Amino acid sequence: MCKALWSVGDQALELAVKTLISSASEDDKIKFLQEAAIMGQFSHPNVIKLYGVVTVGEPVSLQWVMHGETLTSKASLISLNAILLEYIPLQVMICSELLANGDLRSYLQTFVTDSGGTEGKQPLFLRFSKEIAAGMNYLSQKSFVHRDLAARNILLNHSLTCKVSWLCTSWALVLN
Repeated sequence: MCKALWSVGDQALELAVKTLISSASEDDKIKFLQEAAIMGQFSHPNVIKLYGVVTVGEPVSLQWVMHGETLTSKASLISLNAILLEYIPLQVMICSELLANGDLRSYLQTFVTDSGGTEGKQPLFLRFSKEIAAGMNYLSQKSFVHRDLAARNILLNHSLTCKVSWLCTSWALVLN
């Protein structure tokens, strides 16, 4: 995982860029693209946001994905699910929002080591709980089950807003 700067006109946006090494197995490449496909389905203030997927190498199946909806291939516009089945690019980068304050688990551990402890932090913890619940409720409404909700999978942005992450462990629910 590394930090990148995306310039759009005269504005710059900090991104987190997750890469998969080119020597990864075909199975790992598919799982990595599936993670991006899952992330791209969601748009909620308490769920990590996907900005795009960049591929480099042969075959070049896509150049940019915005919110997981469609991608440009050499032949035509095709769905992300079709890409997952038909193309395995050599190098893939998942670009998501940068959550500079790290995971909730590490953040909460700082209170154990601080002399003040958790004194006076209850309103903040209540806000964290509400934000996590809102993110999980949104995923549930989209028929997704996270399967690994833990403090290590909740990331915090610069204003300490909680974002549910690590969505690759999600399951799509098939409703009859």
